[in-house]
Amino acid sequence: LALSCGREENPAWARDSTAPAAISDLRVAAGTDSTVLLRWTAPGDDGAEGSASDYDLRYGEIRVASSNWVDAWQAVDEPIPAEAGSPESLLIEGLPAAAKLYFAVRASDEVPNWSALSNLDSLILAP
Repeated sequence: LALSCGREENPAWARDSTAPAAISDLRVAAGTDSTVLLRWTAPGDDGAEGSASDYDLRYGEIRVASSNWVDAWQAVDEPIPAEAGSPESLLIEGLPAAAKLYFAVRASDEVPNWSALSNLDSLILAP
């Protein structure tokens, strides 16, 4: 009699390969000469179900894209993702006055599987 309970034999341990859904409603809700308030809707862990594990929100003076993601400034104090469908927000302070900034965010699950980049939004800060 042989007994085995390894991950390969047990489908319950199958590797999670589904990334969170891409955020599609990132928007600048308010801004001053040095701050911006961003809002979006939380994605799920697997597509639109559950809760993601982390956010990575980036911004820069050029359009943020996958090709320059690592060069963009990373926001600090991103919120812990809430349940899918919940409203999220982040206030970023200490921004350069009169700059045009572009913002994007992505989410990850616990693996981590990363979502595609969100939509972009931008703002010209007051002088």
